[in-house]
Amino acid sequence: MLESFLSDFAFIKETLDKGGNPDFLGKHFSFYSTEPVLFYNLETDRIIYMNERFEDEFQYTVEDLAKNNYSIFPLLHSDDHQPFREKILECLKNNDGNVSGCEYRLQSKQGKHNFYRVKLRKLYGSYYSVHLENISQLKEHDRLLEQKIEELNKSNQELEEFAYVASHDMQEPLRKISTFGQRLKTQFGNVLNEDGSMYLSRMMNASENMRNLIDNLLEFSRVSRNKQAFEKVDLSELLKATIDDLDLKIDETGAVVEVDELPAIEAIPSQMRQLFFNLLHNAIKFRKKDTSLVIRITQHVLSTQEKSNYQLPRAQEYFLIKIADNGIGFEQQYAERIFQLFQRLEGKSEYPGTGIGLSICRKIVVNHKGLIFAESEPGKGTAFSVILPKEQ
Repeated sequence: MLESFLSDFAFIKETLDKGGNPDFLGKHFSFYSTEPVLFYNLETDRIIYMNERFEDEFQYTVEDLAKNNYSIFPLLHSDDHQPFREKILECLKNNDGNVSGCEYRLQSKQGKHNFYRVKLRKLYGSYYSVHLENISQLKEHDRLLEQKIEELNKSNQELEEFAYVASHDMQEPLRKISTFGQRLKTQFGNVLNEDGSMYLSRMMNASENMRNLIDNLLEFSRVSRNKQAFEKVDLSELLKATIDDLDLKIDETGAVVEVDELPAIEAIPSQMRQLFFNLLHNAIKFRKKDTSLVIRITQHVLSTQEKSNYQLPRAQEYFLIKIADNGIGFEQQYAERIFQLFQRLEGKSEYPGTGIGLSICRKIVVNHKGLIFAESEPGKGTAFSVILPKEQ
């Protein structure tokens, strides 16, 4: 439709250039569009045409425009006058053809302001068509979303601070329980009967479990509170140091750890070390009793197709690091649940722990703008895949 209009417009532009009646186009042409549209002379600030959709939405008539000397500025919110003038000057100076992405507030005849996304399409010379898309509902939605995000971030921060303070303050009474329990066992253990010894032992075990839980909660909270800067980290060197930390466990269980050469990435070293420690410790904990544990760590650069599959930016380089074991495994339907706080698939008596380790892993990976997921099968083992960007 616009193309056919342009051919007509070429014939009448002389009349317009000589100051023809602004409703001239309205009498000889009906420009249909689902959007409100104006034809506007940027140089003279003169509206020369408005379509029916504009008239319906804004309730302006040609006579109303005439009262304002056909200027577009009375339609604009006063705060948007200067930005719009700057855009006009930019178009005239650079002889721009199409301009989009501008947002201004325009008011109806009743004085109600709405947000519009404005697209300018050059007709000829300083004449442009002005296409208006009402985005007020979208703006309101964005405002409410930003408000909810702000409230959520504030709530999360308060919860993290509460968890940190509460956990920190709980350490002292636990230390006293542990200390006095140990003294009771040392000084009076020989006079306690069988039931008394059992009660004391269970009390001290519960105290130790609570201490481990608090330590893990503090670690979970520190991941968010940690403000360390990202730096270049050689993951091969960092993983070697992590394996050294676990050498006693590895020796005790006879585990074999096979490692590919890992890349260097921008990361927070302490968090990467915690990530590898938790994943390796998890593999050791959930090993099969009658089978030698083998942990295989591999890596590769994500292809363009893989990045698309994982909905990651194609321009960024990513590495997928896989930590696979031949342990007890689990049903794949629980692959998401294991990353939730305090979620456990196995009994506490056989596999002690707090159910926080993998939650910390996910929080670390998310903090590094990456992904983590698990693939598993009962009796066949588990493979954790960690996707991390090369640069932050």
